[in-house]
Amino acid sequence: MEGTGWEGTVSSAPSGDGSSKATWTFNNLPTGVYQVWANWIQAPTMATNSPFTVYNGTSPLATVHMDQTRAPLGYYDGGSSWNTLGERFTIDSGTLKVVLSNDATPGAHVGADAIRIRKVGPWIGDNAQTVAQGFSKTGTWTTWTGLGHGGSIATAVGGDGSTTATWTFPGLAPGKYQVWAHWAQAPTMATNSPFTVYDGGTSRDTLNVDQTQAPTGVYAGGLSWKSLFENVTIDGGTLVLKLTNAGVSSSRSIQADAIRIQRVGPYFVDDTDGTTIFDRTGTWSTWSGGAGYSNTFLSAAAADGPSTATWTFKDLVPGIYEVWASWIQAPSLATNSPFAIYNGSTLLNTVPVNQTLAPSAYFEGPYSYATLGQAYLVDSGTLRVQLSTTGVAAGKHIGADVIRINRVGNPSGGVVVPFSAPTSPLAEVSGPPEASTEEAAAAAFDPVAEAAASPRRSPWARETTGRERIRFAPVAASRPFRAWGDPGRHMRRAPAGSTVV
Repeated sequence: MEGTGWEGTVSSAPSGDGSSKATWTFNNLPTGVYQVWANWIQAPTMATNSPFTVYNGTSPLATVHMDQTRAPLGYYDGGSSWNTLGERFTIDSGTLKVVLSNDATPGAHVGADAIRIRKVGPWIGDNAQTVAQGFSKTGTWTTWTGLGHGGSIATAVGGDGSTTATWTFPGLAPGKYQVWAHWAQAPTMATNSPFTVYDGGTSRDTLNVDQTQAPTGVYAGGLSWKSLFENVTIDGGTLVLKLTNAGVSSSRSIQADAIRIQRVGPYFVDDTDGTTIFDRTGTWSTWSGGAGYSNTFLSAAAADGPSTATWTFKDLVPGIYEVWASWIQAPSLATNSPFAIYNGSTLLNTVPVNQTLAPSAYFEGPYSYATLGQAYLVDSGTLRVQLSTTGVAAGKHIGADVIRINRVGNPSGGVVVPFSAPTSPLAEVSGPPEASTEEAAAAAFDPVAEAAASPRRSPWARETTGRERIRFAPVAASRPFRAWGDPGRHMRRAPAGSTVV
């Protein structure tokens, strides 16, 4: 059928004995773990159990039955909605294949449109890995077996910084990431082992870790992990974590074991963030010296002409979101500073804010926030907040600092949150995707879910030093925001029957 579906066409077949099949084949793939998503055109005549089977070469990994009377949900891109078929398929044959058969409810139809895949970046880096796998070291290290993640750890004595251990996670989607570490504590370890996180070659932050103490915070895969960095901005596609012996006493040792990462998306966007997520037009003044979220904030005078500040949150799971703002109050600011909230390019609401008063209603760390609304449906994948001088008196200013969002519910009909769920709520699975023990542990690792069972500090606030740390601040009837997708490359798409090379 033409005129609908991905690239203007879809195919359908009446249900039967399974002999009618649509096949999507992706060849020449590097070995790794892949996400698989499907698109179709929903209709009441479609089957509620259309069977999609995912193969590693010729080996079936899982069969997922999709309800095609309902629209696919989970991710919106290129004018189409997509539904996950699975998030952790291990492909080591070089070929990923998806087959849809007509073995479905009699009298119904199955629909074939497009399949998209994405290679998921490595979740865990370990000291036992090779350089090609993402781990490297310089200087003199001693390897100890029977300890740590994967059964080994590496130690090096303190020194001048020439001894290093480096974990590299390439091929990441741009966004905010959380970094966790495991080590085997010992009294001979350093209390100031310096870990530095990089966005490619750009240093983002450094943290001195006390490795005489056990890592704590999340327990997963039989090990305890400590969060080193929250909400690290990665724009260049590669996250690098480096441990050195710089500044460590020669009587102490640093230890390299395992690092794991998770994409958490932008919980917040600040005036200091890059133009891909924070941008401004017009004339703005920057104020620093201890005020504002990152010790800075911006102001613009209405008398200087039109000015806007825009905070953009991309790659969002469709859902209901609350939006919060913080600013530094001043008598020169407007009593009607207009914050506009958009679902993609669609204006949802404009909230006039009295910025002569301090924000209130929610307090976290040293920062107060005021609500801009708590029930915004965002199904485009992008939530945008824009502050402008529109309608502000000529003698007044507007103030821009930080916006934070929180996902609080699903849209009507539900949605998959594909951090660790293998399939959508609309699917029935026969046979889970095959995965190694490490991959299974990585897929199950979900700090958000773990926090529900074992309360820990909130993953949003920074301390006044500017280094991101966790603080405990439970919020009633509120779930932490999750961004769509896992660490990984951009997806590849294939229409029914096609081969992607």
